[in-house]
Amino acid sequence: MARRTSPFVLCLAIGGLEAVACNLVTGADDLSVDGSGGGASTSTTSTSTSTSTTSTTSTTTTSTTSTSTTSTTSTSTTTSTSTDPWEADRQACVDHINALRATKGLPAYQRWVSAESCVDQQATHDQSVNIAHDAFSHGTPACGGNGQNECPGWGVGSIVGCLDSMWGEKDQAGCSGCDACDTFTIFQNGCPNCSFYGPPVCGHYVNMSSATFTSVACGFSTDGSWAAINFQ
Repeated sequence: MARRTSPFVLCLAIGGLEAVACNLVTGADDLSVDGSGGGASTSTTSTSTSTSTTSTTSTTTTSTTSTSTTSTTSTSTTTSTSTDPWEADRQACVDHINALRATKGLPAYQRWVSAESCVDQQATHDQSVNIAHDAFSHGTPACGGNGQNECPGWGVGSIVGCLDSMWGEKDQAGCSGCDACDTFTIFQNGCPNCSFYGPPVCGHYVNMSSATFTSVACGFSTDGSWAAINFQ
């Protein structure tokens, strides 16, 4: 896990169940359950633990511009240039998840490109109301997916550290059974020594190591402070 000297929060949700759980990372390798509940009544951060600030809701979208050049032989070539400010960070997010999965012999997730701009909007909304998974739970907007991990206030430059902290849940004694069960059995609280919501919370690792899910979309709030990661 990344070493940190101030509180940071990791949060996760399951599609359709409208429940949220968070881990509070208060220092080096220090994980404790911050809280859980249902729907909009669940606040995953407080003024004493959240490092994020509230901003107005806005959206980040991905767009493509094209230029066309013509040679003396009248051959036209079109070049596409991405205007996505988070392109490199999205790829780094997916690549790191897949590198962690490879350590368990798991196949790589496909990058779920079509959902990314929508997940950006979810992260932006959650930051604006300071409630993790609020958009995912209530469909504001609805981006699809069966699970979501979220990094509130970590900042885009710390996405790898956030993912490492989530993956590190597997090393908790109470998460030792996760690799033996399929994802939806864990969702339904039917797996010994593996609780999605805890304590201890294993769900971030479950979403990242799932043999059921096949794709992942990494989204970032407008200013990059919050990251949301949707799985399907």
